[in-house]
Amino acid sequence: MLKLLDTPPSHRELAEVAAEGDLAKVGALIDAGAPLDPPARHPETTALNEAAKNGRLAVLTRLIERGADAQRQNTYGSAPIHVAAIEGQLDCVMEMLEHADVDAPDRDGRTALQEAVQGGHPKVVEALLAAGADAAIADRLNRTALAKVHDKLDAKRPDEAARIRAMLIEAGAPTMHGGLSLVETPLHAAAKSGNLASVAKLLKRTPDAVDVMHFRHGAALHMAAEAGNAEMAAALLEAGGTPLLVSNTCISGDTSAANSTPLQIAASCGHADIVRQLLDAQPDGARNHPPTRHGGAPPIVAAARSGSLECVRLLIDAGAYLFATDGGECTALDRSATPEIRDALRGAVVATYPKPPKGPARGDVRALAKVLVSEGSDSQRLRPDTALRAAVGVRSLEAVERLLRAGAHVSDRAIPAGWESDAVETLPPERQPDSLEEQRRADAWRNKLALFASGLGEGMRDFQWDSEDEDAALERINDGTVYPTDHYEQALEPLHMAAAYDMPRAVSRLIELGAPLEHATHQGETPLIFAARRAGRETVAALLRAGSDPNGRGGGSLVPLIEAAEAGNAPAVDALLAGGADPNVVRKKP
Repeated sequence: MLKLLDTPPSHRELAEVAAEGDLAKVGALIDAGAPLDPPARHPETTALNEAAKNGRLAVLTRLIERGADAQRQNTYGSAPIHVAAIEGQLDCVMEMLEHADVDAPDRDGRTALQEAVQGGHPKVVEALLAAGADAAIADRLNRTALAKVHDKLDAKRPDEAARIRAMLIEAGAPTMHGGLSLVETPLHAAAKSGNLASVAKLLKRTPDAVDVMHFRHGAALHMAAEAGNAEMAAALLEAGGTPLLVSNTCISGDTSAANSTPLQIAASCGHADIVRQLLDAQPDGARNHPPTRHGGAPPIVAAARSGSLECVRLLIDAGAYLFATDGGECTALDRSATPEIRDALRGAVVATYPKPPKGPARGDVRALAKVLVSEGSDSQRLRPDTALRAAVGVRSLEAVERLLRAGAHVSDRAIPAGWESDAVETLPPERQPDSLEEQRRADAWRNKLALFASGLGEGMRDFQWDSEDEDAALERINDGTVYPTDHYEQALEPLHMAAAYDMPRAVSRLIELGAPLEHATHQGETPLIFAARRAGRETVAALLRAGSDPNGRGGGSLVPLIEAAEAGNAPAVDALLAGGADPNVVRKKP
């Protein structure tokens, strides 16, 4: 019988004891043969890292004395000095400075100084700077230690942030980062305080500073726009300030002006004088405003929400896109704070759209529905069928009634099947809502009941592609029952169905109305793949004429010609070859 050999303790056992700080056990494990460093292929943690993380100075010292590698990194790329710094273990940091490079980077380029800043430990920051840590080093994301103060600490730990910021600036940390000033410049301070005389002097001395942006408040023009200081805004614009300058900060967690322009800010605050100045300085600013980010509101929406009719009119006159939407997909009409603003916007919409728009965007449809509701006979100039679904979508009973009187076609696309059974958690009608959100929910509840009480939801059914002929399909496409971008199960769309059921005229009509040619199902099947398997020459040719790729690979492995050949569909094979399909194409593995 074989005698089991005693195996030495593992490094993991040593790391666990090091974390507990039991010096005697650490010594015993080392004496018993526990490796001081983990195997190269399994460095999930190290005994030194565990000691540094938990502030076990005596254990840390003993491990180093016995030969542990002070620079060894764990799985996450952190050496003991990085772990001690982010955990605020000052004694361990001081010990590691005797054995490690103070500016040694971890796997992501972070130094111990950056880790101490991120952890919010002023005493550790002070010790590292005294040891010669370089405050200008940036990590792989181009974040310096000073940038991390604003990124990680300002909102949560302002006192520590102020102390650390002062130490870093004194140590020579760069104050510009990614085009942003990490400190308040003299021009920012003067603009923020409303000191026009100081702003004028500073602009004369340093004109290039006019568009320098503070990491939180934007440029001086952003500050003037927010404060409503028209004289200040005029001086800054005269000095070359940019009305559409986006304070696109690369530092997260910042506030008022983040990802906004002066025009957006002035509109949202209802400062009509400044909106006028900004539009005078850049007449196309309302039409060509940069896309909003992170849920921001375009100027026209911001102005409507602020309740400033004058701002709204200025932006309309300047050509603002009337159906621009904010982060909640609401247009200016949705956000209108007063009836006067709604009337102004409705009039602008009717003037802008004397005829039905082609392929309106989602925001356009919502706004058109509201216009059709309010404009009476004028609404006949617009196509009511394009708006009924939007009116149902926003749960507006008044909109539904007016659209039906205007001749809108009631279809399963306009009023989705199963809507009446969809649970809506709202207030009962008799209870008085105590917030705007509750009011909206209560209105939705009432509108839904009234709609189905009137019987509008009866007699509706889904269009059955497999049991209808092509004439019926064309009729449903033309009357709006079937929309080009309808979604069915498995991400199927009408163009897939028309192709699968060999309806070339329906295919052509859907493409004409904007159906996407290359939209793939969950299995990666494009309309051309369906046609290759099941349709005739005419349907395949219609898709190819519209621009479908005869050699396109749906889902990475599906090829139209191979699918047609496998299905024995000779007419489709002929059409694909005539359309440029490669006869030697090979199916790639998915």
